[in-house]
Amino acid sequence: MKTPEKILKAVVKLTGVSEDEIFTRSRRVEIVEARQFLWYLLKTDYNMSNSAIARLYGYDPATVLSGIRTFGGYLEVGTKKLCDWLNLYKSMYL
Repeated sequence: MKTPEKILKAVVKLTGVSEDEIFTRSRRVEIVEARQFLWYLLKTDYNMSNSAIARLYGYDPATVLSGIRTFGGYLEVGTKKLCDWLNLYKSMYL
């Protein structure tokens, strides 16, 4: 059964960004992308609301919504690295 913790562990494994780094307020692109990937998976794969994700990780719901939309936009235009992460996640965890 998937849980937010298992999804987080999958994101850490796939992105190479540590849990501690994901939860910093860093704006380094690789950390932001990993954080947005986590939020995207929690929203789309675990059906969590933006507010629930925000409460769980201490972010504003609008920030979570923006991150999910940004990540989804990257997928729509086919950003290779992020599409690869999603495809690996689907092949390994779904």
